[in-house]
Amino acid sequence: MHYVECWRAIQAANRIFGFNGWSSDIVSLEKEFMGPEKDGKWVAMYSAVVRVELKDGTSHTETGSGDAKDRDRAKAVENARKEAVSDATKRALAADHGGTFSFEKCMIGLRRSQKETGK
Repeated sequence: MHYVECWRAIQAANRIFGFNGWSSDIVSLEKEFMGPEKDGKWVAMYSAVVRVELKDGTSHTETGSGDAKDRDRAKAVENARKEAVSDATKRALAADHGGTFSFEKCMIGLRRSQKETGK
């Protein structure tokens, strides 16, 4: 899958389905690993399961993972959790929702929004 920032995937979903045309839920968020490294930094690894549901009831659930390293243990945990949820959300949005939504449609929406904003 091409790298897409989560906010851009959400922006594309809003464009395609409308602001109130879809929703997402974090089904689970679990610590996979946490530990110190020899350099004094903490390593955190998390996995997330996110379900995206369209207004018509179509839904898709995906798993994502995230890892982070930081001298501050809490910051490593925060960043790993955020990355895991973002990854799962993007994967769920990129799925084919019964022919209604696909990664290609997501990319078309992203390209349009990038042209409009110049980014």
